[in-house]
Amino acid sequence: MALPSRLSGFAINPPAANSVDIFVDFVCPFSAKLLFNWYNEFIPLIQKTYPNQFQFILRPQVQPWHAIGSALTMEAILAVNKIKPSLVWPISVELMKHQRLFFDTAVVNENKNQILKRLSDLIEILSNEEINSSQIYEILFIRSKSDTELIHQNLDTIITNDLKYFTRFSRQNGIHVTPTISIDGVVNPSIESSTDINGLINIFKSYL
Repeated sequence: MALPSRLSGFAINPPAANSVDIFVDFVCPFSAKLLFNWYNEFIPLIQKTYPNQFQFILRPQVQPWHAIGSALTMEAILAVNKIKPSLVWPISVELMKHQRLFFDTAVVNENKNQILKRLSDLIEILSNEEINSSQIYEILFIRSKSDTELIHQNLDTIITNDLKYFTRFSRQNGIHVTPTISIDGVVNPSIESSTDINGLINIFKSYL
């Protein structure tokens, strides 16, 4: 499936004959397991075995049953794409390794900006300081109601439309659980986080 040019950091190996959508939640352990295996082993192998045949698109998805950590980690990756698209995939993988820092019991006593500050600081470390913490935080920070405002406001940031895009894409394609893999626009239910490399190779070979 196509990806808006502003979100190019979420794609690996464009353009290609076949498009693979990888729907993940950044605080889902099964998403982490799949992404580790795919990024480190499977994607490099499939690129070598079948060059220019498969494009891989990372499609973050907010899961409402742990909405706080899920939404804010996704927002942080969207901010990374605004600053340095080439780091979207490597930082996504590294962030998954630290996902427990943003599980429900880790965030329940913090407000949104406190969590975003922790995420911003972590991304600076994970990027080897290629991205500054303040760059992320300035994109995601939500101000308080000013004294001149009579009522509270819902406030967008520069990544709000990107969040809406990914959410709409998942909804219109009926994506529920994570991880979910869609190839050429059709979900392949046989692919799970536990599917081994040989099994994946056999599945992908059937699309050629």
